[in-house]
Amino acid sequence: MFVKYFENGVSVIPLIPNEKRPAITEWSKYCVALPDAEKVEVYESSNFGIGAALGSVGLVAIDIDCDPNFNKNHTKEMAEFIYKACPQSPVRKKGNKGETRFFRYNEKTVNRKIKLKIDGHTLVEILSTGCQTVLPPTIHPDTKRQYVWLTPDTLENFNIKDLPEITNFNFLNEIERLFCQGQKIETVSGGRNDKLKNIVVAMRGRGEPEEKIYNEVYDVDFREHNPRLFTDKSENFEANDEDQALKNAMLFVLRVSLSLVRSGVVPAISVSNDDDFEETEIEKIINYKSYPEPSGFLKSVSDLILSMSNRKMPGLAIGGALSCGSILSANRFRAGDVWPNVYVLNLAPTGAGKSWPQTVLKKLLVNIEDDKKPIWGYGNYKSDSAFLKNLVSIRSRLDVVDEFASVFSLMKAGGAHQSGLLQVMCSVWSSSGELFKSAEYATKEGESCYNPCISILGSSTVDGVKSSISKSMISDGLIPRFFLFVDDFYGEAKKSKIDEQLMTSVQDEIQKILKIQKQESLLIKDVKMGPCYDPINLEPIWGPVSELLSEIEFSFSERIPKEQNETMKQMLSRGFQQIKKAALIHAFGREISIKDVVWAKDLFDVSLHNAMGFLGEASADNEWEKTQAKIKNLFLRQKNGFLTEGRIINRLTIQPKIAAEQLSALEKSGFIKKEPSKKRGGPSGFVLKK
Repeated sequence: MFVKYFENGVSVIPLIPNEKRPAITEWSKYCVALPDAEKVEVYESSNFGIGAALGSVGLVAIDIDCDPNFNKNHTKEMAEFIYKACPQSPVRKKGNKGETRFFRYNEKTVNRKIKLKIDGHTLVEILSTGCQTVLPPTIHPDTKRQYVWLTPDTLENFNIKDLPEITNFNFLNEIERLFCQGQKIETVSGGRNDKLKNIVVAMRGRGEPEEKIYNEVYDVDFREHNPRLFTDKSENFEANDEDQALKNAMLFVLRVSLSLVRSGVVPAISVSNDDDFEETEIEKIINYKSYPEPSGFLKSVSDLILSMSNRKMPGLAIGGALSCGSILSANRFRAGDVWPNVYVLNLAPTGAGKSWPQTVLKKLLVNIEDDKKPIWGYGNYKSDSAFLKNLVSIRSRLDVVDEFASVFSLMKAGGAHQSGLLQVMCSVWSSSGELFKSAEYATKEGESCYNPCISILGSSTVDGVKSSISKSMISDGLIPRFFLFVDDFYGEAKKSKIDEQLMTSVQDEIQKILKIQKQESLLIKDVKMGPCYDPINLEPIWGPVSELLSEIEFSFSERIPKEQNETMKQMLSRGFQQIKKAALIHAFGREISIKDVVWAKDLFDVSLHNAMGFLGEASADNEWEKTQAKIKNLFLRQKNGFLTEGRIINRLTIQPKIAAEQLSALEKSGFIKKEPSKKRGGPSGFVLKK
């Protein structure tokens, strides 16, 4: 059905199954331009619901949210009057109640709502730019029945250009006068982003010069928005002065313009500062691998997180479970010379539920003490001293940091305390099994201690992390010390509920582990620095597990020197330690088994695979490296692995000469190879070289 609607000129977008929400983040750009045919084919082969983006791309709609046969929020007479007063259309559809009438777009058609003053219930809504509506035969999330067409003509067969326009809005005033008790009609602007995007679209369409466009959006934002978009940190716009705010406006215009170019709305423009490569969520999903399901205690915690969250995001749940097992195992167990402390970063879009692991872990751990000290740690830090606060007295803690990109941004900005924070975080991660000397790293002299076992559970968006990390954070070893869990799409929505039986079972397991006393070394005693722990070693000294770990360690030692991708090489450098940590936590108090090691190895491989796309871009030093990283990312995310040079040029909006040079370099490096078209008479292309 996606293809049929698209062929008739409808700007179709995919919707999350069993919801009305779009499954892609940048869907609003399809309010001004049709999507690519290739994307529509991807949507067609999925189980997504069908939506129509509305606006200057062609369609607008009147959504009547009342029904003569359904009078919960209105009288029958009220509904009958509204049905007659609203303009008629030859194309109408129905969901749960009421109906939606379709019209041809004109510039006067803006988003408007009419609400009853009694309870705020919407009676009539005009949907235009920045809005979307669900199309048949999508399943309604409440009734579990299909949306249906009420008319013989539908958006599959009726020429959109022959639809009537909404030219007179007096019917809105009449409805308001009769039923809304003086409540004014609400005109919805669609928010700061949509308003400024529309300005860019209009000025691009008129061929206005670049400087005039970004000055206009900067001025509108300055005059009309409070808070302003281009100084809003929550929107990833950092600005200490007006010069930076203007630069943010320029970046905003560039991003919108690139979206328009990729959609074919405007011809290609010359850009020299493309540091933003935004793909739709569908493209991201295509080559993401599923994280291996844990067993035992980690599975119980992961299942608990999934049961209590409002979206099914398995990667985030595993990240939360790994953090929980880590802090409970801290200084109790080890795998040879490896301690169970981990840094975990959960990455997902805004509103996708990345805070649920923190919420569930807080219920489990916030009131728990270990050695009469709280294990729930800090919520943020802006310096090395803040990270090391009370380290001697509280040796084991779990720091839960929302929007961890802000911590990376501080490090990237520089300054003695911030650069010291990077060094300290790396050192503490590596010093859990030995003596940590804080004075060697912190800008403020502190005390030393044995066995600092600090774990981190952070969360952010992929774009937030991609824009806030630097190449030095990878080369200096900070990012390789993180497990990166990327659920960068909106998982299936579900009702949140507490599984009381599972909650009780997890709490019982926690209490059992806490009863295991931490063993202190008999050889090292230092009152000032506190005890030196000698945890129970769960790694078998010989046998199949020992042999498997040796094979994995050897494979890393062989692979790392041969690896040409510097980012991959850095990530692999901590790979064996990460695998042992994950296996140790997965064992959770029993001897490490083959199953633990295999799961941990799979977890590391999938985490690395899912993160390498954005890490490659973030670590680029210059435009050449950045473009090459984007091309590599494109190949890695391509479902069938085959890309033509023309498609790469269109997708990334790069010059043909640069594309040819980049592809030649990648071919010489052995990353890709030429291959004839799979379609008869089609152009040749490139595929990943196995």
